[in-house]
Amino acid sequence: MTDPGLFAAISPSAGWVSFWSYGAGNLKSGRDPVEDLFRRATNMSDTLSLIENLRGMPIFIIHGGNDNNVPPTEARKMVERLEEFHDDFIYREFPGKGHWWGLSDTPFTDCVDLAELWEYAFPRERNRFPTEVSFSTMNPGASHRRDWLEILAQDRLHERSGARAKIDVSRRWVEMQTENALAIGIDLRGHLLPGPIEVRIDEEVLKIDWAGEASISLSRQRGDSWRVGPPPGAPNGKRPGRHGPFKQVFARRFVMIVGTGGSEAENLAALRRARLDSQVWWYRANGLATMIRDTDFDPERYAGRNWIFYGHAGMNAALARYASEIPVLPDRGVVRIGERVLEGPRLACLAVAPHPEDADGLIGIVGGSDAEGIALSGLTSIIRSGIGYPDFCVWSDEVLRKGLGGVQSAGFLDLTWKVDPEDTVFR
Repeated sequence: MTDPGLFAAISPSAGWVSFWSYGAGNLKSGRDPVEDLFRRATNMSDTLSLIENLRGMPIFIIHGGNDNNVPPTEARKMVERLEEFHDDFIYREFPGKGHWWGLSDTPFTDCVDLAELWEYAFPRERNRFPTEVSFSTMNPGASHRRDWLEILAQDRLHERSGARAKIDVSRRWVEMQTENALAIGIDLRGHLLPGPIEVRIDEEVLKIDWAGEASISLSRQRGDSWRVGPPPGAPNGKRPGRHGPFKQVFARRFVMIVGTGGSEAENLAALRRARLDSQVWWYRANGLATMIRDTDFDPERYAGRNWIFYGHAGMNAALARYASEIPVLPDRGVVRIGERVLEGPRLACLAVAPHPEDADGLIGIVGGSDAEGIALSGLTSIIRSGIGYPDFCVWSDEVLRKGLGGVQSAGFLDLTWKVDPEDTVFR
């Protein structure tokens, strides 16, 4: 559902409509502004909110009626919603079957290898040039395109953005309605020859002399009219492939850079934290993480990777080199958040920022204001399903008693990678 334009048909087996509807937690109460930021950072796991992406998609749903891992109520809820608008899906619920099951001589296979599924799916072909497209995303950094339609920038970050669009080839116009979008891309090369076109977007009309380039970018400032032009914050701002939230720093090849210039306790805390992430990356992501000392860091050698710094700027020489370009920065005894400074011991920090030497890259910071703060960052489980963090988060040891109530500050950076007062919380 995240990348619907890639598939001719899909078949969820024991699928879920929301990570929170069957998981252990719930971040949808909206009672606390920090909780709201964390909820938005995990919105990509709210599958049901992306149901518009299933328009035109053949679906074969499989679920065990006695599944005690993902209950069949998840599939039934999705089916109930699909019945409102969808005319090409099949639901097969198998009474008495659990999470892994089989009907044939090979145990536990039919739940993902059902003969009826292949009879349904094999004849399907993906329409590469549809004239009507419907697409939703929670984060253009993770998913921004379906066929010829792109969502390039959001108004409210990490809430659902969407667009429904259609092309009239004979009349040479495009019509669309958008939701929570500040920039849209349309690629008309599969439908039209170069020449004048008319774009009707949210009741506005744009007349464009199209030269046949790959994509037309339509954008607006918040509250203003649509125009032809690059997204807000371009060319160095947030965009598909270079976006938050924090976990996106792991979505590209990376190197872990561990600070060694602090006290013995600080150096050990940073090393332990990096080792923890490296080990989790190994057994959860089946990947081998590269880890180096800050004194061995060479920007040219590690070009083309995201950089993840461990520690703080006062102990990590590689991080200190770029300190003036980083909007949220832990240093000795403080964490700087834009123009604000949080002072104190035992402050932990996670932050993401644009890569200072790679237009397509990100940097991440995992650390704190001292040895205790760096160790406190180890309370977080980063590389795990259903867990999300905003672009930055700073917390004290109060989290041991208060949970999210111990978070001192958190927020999303704006489209230009600056601290956004409207999307930042300070306790």
